[in-house]
Amino acid sequence: KSYKDEKARVEIITGSDKVVALEVHDPSMVGSVGFDRGIMDILEKYKVSYIMKSTNANSITQVIWEKDLSKELWQELDDKYYKITVFPAALICALGSNVTRPGIIAKATSALARKNINIAAMSQSLMQVNIQFVISRESYKEAVIILNDSLCFQND
Repeated sequence: KSYKDEKARVEIITGSDKVVALEVHDPSMVGSVGFDRGIMDILEKYKVSYIMKSTNANSITQVIWEKDLSKELWQELDDKYYKITVFPAALICALGSNVTRPGIIAKATSALARKNINIAAMSQSLMQVNIQFVISRESYKEAVIILNDSLCFQND
């Protein structure tokens, strides 16, 4: 709980290609306090917990396990919100007890871009122990290798 490596570094790359990115896009979200609570209520109703969440002014993307996406869940979201997108995805995570090094996200995104791997969504909290990238499933194995090579095995 209190351990923090003195050296800022990524210690492990992990993830899964058995997830979907579920995006709720709704222009009425802007300035609407608590808008995401409605989405959370629906996820709770279907006993679905998200693995990653990324938000902006009018979209909320949540990564969930593919097995948890039911037709009923999708339909209820689709009935309530302006636009629902489901993207069969992979989630790649760069983990460490201290990944506060300036430029680490730039290094990761550049490494993926050099191999023509697009990042559909991403997340990092202020705790800076886990950087998450949503990518296409087809790129999952290659992305794990690329991020290991560029973030874990490079001497900076």
